[in-house]
This record gives sequence, structure tokens and C-alpha cells, in this order.
Amino acid sequence: MLLWPCRLDIVILSATSPFSYFPSSHTGNDIKDSAEWYENERECGRAILDFCIESGVSRADIFFTTKLKHNAGFDATINAINRSLELCGLDYIDLYLIHGPWGGPDARRQAWEACVAAQKAGKVKSIGISTFGMRHMQELFDSGQPPPAVHQVCTIQSLLGIALLYNILPQIDLHPFMTRTEIVKFCRGHGIVLEVHSLS
Repeated sequence: MLLWPCRLDIVILSATSPFSYFPSSHTGNDIKDSAEWYENERECGRAILDFCIESGVSRADIFFTTKLKHNAGFDATINAINRSLELCGLDYIDLYLIHGPWGGPDARRQAWEACVAAQKAGKVKSIGISTFGMRHMQELFDSGQPPPAVHQVCTIQSLLGIALLYNILPQIDLHPFMTRTEIVKFCRGHGIVLEVHSLS
């Protein structure tokens, strides 16, 4: 599955400063995102809408990502997607990610099935995962569901920041000192885009 086509020369989302938005030519094309866990979906959505009105840029040219906080079953995931849509005030989400592999195999499977259903319903354009290990990715493929379009991983800077902010340590980091060749090979082999995220 391919990512929804969009113009990537606009950046407006930031987990640390959701009210800021500016052409990416000023930022070196870094793309930042939102998440239920960051409690910034409303602010990011408002920033998108304000930017579109002020600049004349079409909403279709802005790529908005947000993430599921808890893998708590099919219905809970559908409710979380609907809540994210309501909070951000947008007609759709460009990329919706399962924020982490927690909850066990059944919870992950149900959360993924809900993401697939939301994509089929047009609520989200692309779906993916974040910080999944090899076992977690293989479970998704073995379930017979469509594969993720994106696997978001962290830089070492993000890992340290997340550990300090949330007192948790995400499972997957990707940087020159931790190349994760098995995950990279799996993602490349299955057409999954690896997106490396940083807190900066």
C-alpha cells in the first residue's frame, strides 16, 4: 500500500510546538506529527486550518499524522480514531499509526483491524505502526490483513527524550549506532516506508 500523495514542502506539525507552522524550506523538510498521547491533536488541526485559510494552501497539500494511544480492542480503536478526527477538526487523517506494540497479540490485531476498517471508510488515508519489533510486524503479516504503509521508529535523541518525558523506553530506535538491519530489510522487502522521528 502506498502513502497518500501529498506535497511535502509544507510543515506545520510539531509535538513540542503545535501552534507553529511554516514552509519546510525554513526547516529543511523535517516532518513532525501529532498523537493522542501528546494531547496536541486539536492544536495541530487548528494550525492546519488556519494555515490553509491564511496561505491559500489546500488541505490536500498538508500531511497530518496522528497515533493511537492504547491498543484496547477494535471498538476502542475506532472510538479513538473518531475522537482524533473530532479533536483535529479535519475531514480525514493522512496517516494513522498504532503508537506502540503494547497490549499483547490480540490487542494489536484488533487495533490493526480497526485501522484497516477506518481506512476503508475513508477516515484515514494511510495506516502504519510505530516502534514495532520483528515479532510484532510478523504477527501483522500472519493475520492476513493489509500491511502497514509506514513504520515509524525513533532516533537515539527521541529515545532519551521519551524516556525522560514518559518514564518509558520505546522498543525500536534507528540510527548509525543501532542500524536494525533485520527490521530495515523486512520493511524494504514488504514495501513499508521507514520513518525516523525525532523530538527536535
